[in-house]
Amino acid sequence: MRHRYLLPLALLLPAALSAAGQNWRPFRPNGDVHAYALSRNGTATDTVLTLRLDSAGVRGNDSLYFFNRFMRCVKSTEPKERWRKSRNNQFGARLRYEVAAKAYWLEWAAEAGQPARNVLLPVFLKQGTTLTCSTSPTVTAISRTVRTLAGQPDLVVTLRVGMETYEVSKSYGLITGPLPNGANLAQAYRTGRAAHGLVSGAPGAAEEPAAAATAGARAIDSDC
Repeated sequence: MRHRYLLPLALLLPAALSAAGQNWRPFRPNGDVHAYALSRNGTATDTVLTLRLDSAGVRGNDSLYFFNRFMRCVKSTEPKERWRKSRNNQFGARLRYEVAAKAYWLEWAAEAGQPARNVLLPVFLKQGTTLTCSTSPTVTAISRTVRTLAGQPDLVVTLRVGMETYEVSKSYGLITGPLPNGANLAQAYRTGRAAHGLVSGAPGAAEEPAAAATAGARAIDSDC
């Protein structure tokens, strides 16, 4: 199978990314920085983790978008082995849009004893519908509701993927997602060509813009 990539995202789709929002894209593929506030076991922390899509390509008819890589903690007593460059970011190694199914995939590369895995995000799935797929845990659309994001009403779909929960906004993309060991990420703000302010709270709660300052933001492992 032929794989054709990589291209700088700054050269891709400049006209397609309008002020109308992301139109269910989990992440904007134009070099924007996506920032997420970290919580553990339901308790907010002062840590903000960042990511971006920094290159793109194709696989057959599907579009591929690659996350930037970051430094991950290594459990070692040797100082020089404290960090290594991860093959994955917080939500995997790449985002894939499957044209035939009109669905997005978060794809993790295998590393450090962790197997490769895929998470299906069928953002157009009707409420109450369940999808079963051989390459992803079962997905159920728990709800499709109107919520207030950055002071404006927006449609949000809540997807249960196996035992994990993801929330995707029509205008702002992935607004909440899980991490291992009871941790969770909620979209805090985004910087770049199309700057937005957003803080995600409990489902159904009103959300207000956050300060778009990058102080304290870091693109490293959430366990560091």
